[in-house]
Amino acid sequence: MKYTFKTAAILAALLWAASGTAQEIWTLERCILYAQENNITLQQAKANVKTTILAERQAKASRLPSVSASFNAGEQFGRTIDPTTNQFSTIATGYNSVGVSAGISLFNGGQIHHGVRQAAWDTQAAQADADQSANSLALQIAQAYLNILLFEEQLQNAQKRVSQSEEQLNVTQKLIDAGNLPMADRYNILAQLAQAQQAEVQAQNSLDLAFLTLKQLLQLEPDFELQIERPVIPIPADADPDAQTLTPLYNTALNTQPNIRAAEYRIKSAEEGIYLAKSGYWPSVSLFANLNSNYSTAYKLPGNYLQIVEPNYPIRLDGENKTLQFIGDTVRVPQNINTVKYLDQIDQNFGQSVGLSINIPIYQNGRVRLN
Repeated sequence: MKYTFKTAAILAALLWAASGTAQEIWTLERCILYAQENNITLQQAKANVKTTILAERQAKASRLPSVSASFNAGEQFGRTIDPTTNQFSTIATGYNSVGVSAGISLFNGGQIHHGVRQAAWDTQAAQADADQSANSLALQIAQAYLNILLFEEQLQNAQKRVSQSEEQLNVTQKLIDAGNLPMADRYNILAQLAQAQQAEVQAQNSLDLAFLTLKQLLQLEPDFELQIERPVIPIPADADPDAQTLTPLYNTALNTQPNIRAAEYRIKSAEEGIYLAKSGYWPSVSLFANLNSNYSTAYKLPGNYLQIVEPNYPIRLDGENKTLQFIGDTVRVPQNINTVKYLDQIDQNFGQSVGLSINIPIYQNGRVRLN
């Protein structure tokens, strides 16, 4: 029972190793899919697409209003103006101002509209560039893959020629030993064997370089054990390459090649850029609104007032001393001077504004015309 368990464990390990080795056989489709996920050039093209998508979103967001808030706080020294009373003060004053502002563009000569359209064309051009990079990468991988198959075939043929030359050398040597052939024939066979061995070495070097090229395209390490599948591709019986003419192939390429589409998209983007530059001739109209308030430690008010009534005074009228009764003036004397609370000042100093801004370009150093 013990030996049976060991035998089963060994067989399982061998099967696992065999399955792991089989998984390392790469098909052409697997090579292309793997490269599309790991190739640096293609990843850069995809990152460029994401960048243009973000730029398009930013251009569309220009139609939305902008809102911002501000908060300032500090300490003033020396002769300064109290922001709450607009009076000069020579004491150290702490201040704080808060505000919220909003604005929206109502008209700017179509600058936002054409900017959005240009960004959309740029996004499509970047996507077409990424598709072209994927196609080019697939073609490079297919070429490297086919080169490996070709050089493997050449290596097998070279190895067969070496074996045949070695066998022919053995037969020739036996005939020479028997006296049926001269020694010169042996040297001829040795020369053929040397040529066959040279062809074998060249085929092996070409095969190694083809594998290295494929590994570089796949972003694999040079010492990675890579085995490719030899596909069986049936050729249709009605296939006739000579029947294809140049014009249909050219028209098909114009409609399907991503680099052609990318060029067309860039032309349209440039046209939108012209309209975008011309929008600088038009006036711009924007709407804005502001909310603001402030606080100062110098803003103080009395807590209460002391009422003081002036008394009646005697007077002399026609040489006689008389006393006139009249209501004296009442004087209010402030008491308990206190700083106004923060929230009370914010409420008292709260201000609002709304307005319309119109900017009319008259002369801008010729920048619009040059653009």
